[in-house]
Amino acid sequence: MLDKIFIKGLLLEAIIGVYPHEKTVKQPISIDIEMEVDVTLAVKTDLIKDTVDYDLVMDRVTEIVEKSHYDLLESLIEKIATTILSEFKVSKVRCTLCKPRAITNAQSVGISIER
Repeated sequence: MLDKIFIKGLLLEAIIGVYPHEKTVKQPISIDIEMEVDVTLAVKTDLIKDTVDYDLVMDRVTEIVEKSHYDLLESLIEKIATTILSEFKVSKVRCTLCKPRAITNAQSVGISIER
């Protein structure tokens, strides 16, 4: 049985963008993560070790964002998704990254990927 554990609206600041002014100033980003997980054992044991600890996922994603610089949203979200898949007991992950106020007259721009 696969269920979904999610983190919605993780607000971080990143050095991200292709323009010179974006390479020196942190900008706000918002990340949503949805992970497909088998929680069968965790339901029986009620132990965090038997599921995906979303606090650890959040810490890892924060570390990736804070220690990196990417030109493209696509590159950053791919790094986040592949890291989650390789470091946590997750069979599938969907990640969405939004960059508010990136373009005039739009609330945000972003990308959503599923791996």
